[in-house]
Amino acid sequence: FNWQRAWQGYTQTQLTLQFLLTEWELKTAEARAAGTEAEGVAILREALNKLVAGVTEAVSQETAQYFEGVHVPQVQTVQGPHNGS
Repeated sequence: FNWQRAWQGYTQTQLTLQFLLTEWELKTAEARAAGTEAEGVAILREALNKLVAGVTEAVSQETAQYFEGVHVPQVQTVQGPHNGS
């Protein structure tokens, strides 16, 4: 297992999520300053869709990279003596 690669993937995902959260917070401020309630809702709807898509993508990529580095050990069955047949 390559810990350095896993840590790099984790760190990249963390930075991506922090960026997405900051972007969301900026959009909520923009929505509060919108001229009308409808404009504010539209800004929030678009921002939420972008946030959800970004989080889904980041987590999916990090999970896939993590499991690429995990190797499941092979299990070998040991055949012992058979009980009286």
